[in-house]
Amino acid sequence: MLDNSLRFNEELKAAQEWEFLTRVLFYSPEYDVLEKPLIKIRRHAESISFNKNKNTRKWYYYLAREKLFLFLKNQKSNNAKEINAYLFSYFKNSIISYLFEQKANESWAIYNNTLKFFYNFPKSLIVRFYIKFVLLTGRGYNYRQKIIS
Repeated sequence: MLDNSLRFNEELKAAQEWEFLTRVLFYSPEYDVLEKPLIKIRRHAESISFNKNKNTRKWYYYLAREKLFLFLKNQKSNNAKEINAYLFSYFKNSIISYLFEQKANESWAIYNNTLKFFYNFPKSLIVRFYIKFVLLTGRGYNYRQKIIS
């Protein structure tokens, strides 16, 4: 029987393979490459990966990384420093993108579910205030790199 942490997550609508394989590689970082296709990717009208709805795809790519972040957080492993550095960079870029688009729900979800765990308390307060300010006024976007870093 498979460990629950190694089950394929069918709730994700995009990036399921990426999210699954990153968890597999966490447990077994050594691998061999096989040059033969083992699966076929099906392309259909409702496919998020191949359709033109970039916003939906972008959100599900974020969710896959959020799931990986929560998985690593629960593992309490010191071996995930490089992955966490990648995720921190990804979450920062995602929230900056959603702030620019004035998407409040997505911005707050990224901050509350992932980004806040990377900050100490004073920095967390500054970032929260900044997010509120940008979403309420539509101004202050030019300070994004300095504040969210």
